[in-house]
Amino acid sequence: MQLPSFTLILTSAWIITCNVPLTHAIRHPPERDHAASLRRNNQSPFRSPVQAQPPKKADAAGPDLRIQDYNVYLGDTKLSTSGTANSTFDAQNIWPSADGKFAVVYQITRPGINRTVTLVESSPPEQVQPKLHVDVYYKPGDDLDLVKPRLFDLENKKQIDVAPEIYDNPFEIDNADWSFDDKTYRFFYNERGHKLVRLLELNREGKVRILVEERAETFIDWTNKVSWDFFNETKDQMWWMSERDGHNHIYLYNTTTGDVINQVTKGNFEVFAVLYVDETDKKMWVRGFNMAKGQDPYYMHMAVVNLDGSNFTVLTENEVGYHRFEWKPDFKQFEDRWSTITQPMKGVLRDRNGTILNPLDDRIQDKLMDNVTLSTIETFNSTGRDGNAIIYGTILKPRNFDPSKKYPVFENVYAGPQDFYVIKELGLSYQNDLSYYQKQADDLQVIVVQADGMGTNWRGKAFQNVCYKNLKDAGFPDRIAWMKAAASTRPWMDLDIGVAIYGTSAGGQNALGGLLWYGDFYKVAIADAGCHDNRVDKIWWNEQWMGYPVDKSYADSSNVVHAGRLEGKLLLLVGELDPNVDPSSTMQVVNALNDAGKDYELLIVPGAGHGILRPGWVDVPNVQTLVNRFWKRWLDEVRA
Repeated sequence: MQLPSFTLILTSAWIITCNVPLTHAIRHPPERDHAASLRRNNQSPFRSPVQAQPPKKADAAGPDLRIQDYNVYLGDTKLSTSGTANSTFDAQNIWPSADGKFAVVYQITRPGINRTVTLVESSPPEQVQPKLHVDVYYKPGDDLDLVKPRLFDLENKKQIDVAPEIYDNPFEIDNADWSFDDKTYRFFYNERGHKLVRLLELNREGKVRILVEERAETFIDWTNKVSWDFFNETKDQMWWMSERDGHNHIYLYNTTTGDVINQVTKGNFEVFAVLYVDETDKKMWVRGFNMAKGQDPYYMHMAVVNLDGSNFTVLTENEVGYHRFEWKPDFKQFEDRWSTITQPMKGVLRDRNGTILNPLDDRIQDKLMDNVTLSTIETFNSTGRDGNAIIYGTILKPRNFDPSKKYPVFENVYAGPQDFYVIKELGLSYQNDLSYYQKQADDLQVIVVQADGMGTNWRGKAFQNVCYKNLKDAGFPDRIAWMKAAASTRPWMDLDIGVAIYGTSAGGQNALGGLLWYGDFYKVAIADAGCHDNRVDKIWWNEQWMGYPVDKSYADSSNVVHAGRLEGKLLLLVGELDPNVDPSSTMQVVNALNDAGKDYELLIVPGAGHGILRPGWVDVPNVQTLVNRFWKRWLDEVRA
């Protein structure tokens, strides 16, 4: 068998040292965090197992509750008897009522697989010998800790039985606090597979009822869109966020009956977060996408609506752009700042009805970084695969652009379903991105493009559903159609020589996928820290989109399984200490390419974490030189 041609990081020309802090998470656009009321899971399958946590009291000022010998104690009194080494109560999840009469304590009735990933740091700065790093890292299909809430009567010092039937297969169970009168305890149940979530209520007799239930045929986007809050004054009401009508909206619930009172927001737009509720005036302020007619649907705006759903009013629609808000402490005024990718930031102070009070000229960041040139940036939109949905993107040209010339096209890709990624504003972090794209366009004399295809977020449920059990799709049919439409009126975009594509993390998976599935269009790729087989990557992200149990769809979307389809030139990048995507994901691609006799190049960076392609993520000396050398070899061939 003839061995393939590849570049392995064993020669001095390709050894890179990185002694910088690791990046611990996929990069998300800053400040697009979901609503503050979302209760984050304390018993999640991606934190260290509770058995490794030292016992502690839930609240030093509350009841003297603690976990000892795997069981619950109140002072010296043992309240539970079922705790064992394999069925321990959780010291991180002790929830006493405010009156101190009852408490809920979570019990791990069946331990999970407790999978770990071992990484080798080849060149630690403080020693000669390599160092091992072992991290808890659950993967799709793994058995998780089975968690059950247990109820205790602290006055009578006894445990009360609780029926588990309506929360018996959890991905997570999460605290949602005691009710205002301390009569019931509320908790959030997310069923394995993410097709069913419930907000549940446990009374002092041990009976559990459903407050809110949400179901989906594909998935519930629980990491971004599951939010709620209970009203302080109208104590029998709460709001709940849901995509049940195909768009992300707010519903008003009666917590006594569990019935929907009314839908608060409604229409062809997506609520991103609830900002403020005035229970006296019965009004709610929200921010979201596609609220301003005739504008880019990804622009964020603020609106106010009556709690009965009437008088929905967009407060910021007259100022075109992506808006960010900061309320004054009394919630009577807010600062509103906005920009677009081609318009620097502006700002005004508004009252809560949206009336402009005065400009914020002295409190806005409207200066551009030296390497950001707005005249080189174009926005463009066209229909995607179905001839209906509009695809939005950007085109960035070199600063010495000559329209009489032809330029190769480089696509920066990240098609993770959790968000959208085309830059919409000119905050500093986005300017840093634009600076990188501009330098790339200038140095290589190329056009850099980016677009959000179907399968990404905040365009409605049907738009995002394209990703379900189908991450290999990655919006390629939409973005390819978008590039062809752009090139049809821009003869300087040279698609005939093939398009270059690059990305990190899920974008790394997408970049290699471009060569595997669309090798007639893409001819060269850099795949950085790619999650190339979703069975090898972290559980929460991959089961969210690919489902549970693990089935054939995982193999269908695997770059490893389909590595033999490779056409074109490929550079694989990976940091040896990546805590986000298991580096084995890249190495399994290497193994499959070897078996298939395919040519490729590989760069392993000692000491590096997640993402080494972009400066500012991990400042790896010489990597950009090596990356540009790879690009230039291909450009020299196609330009010859």
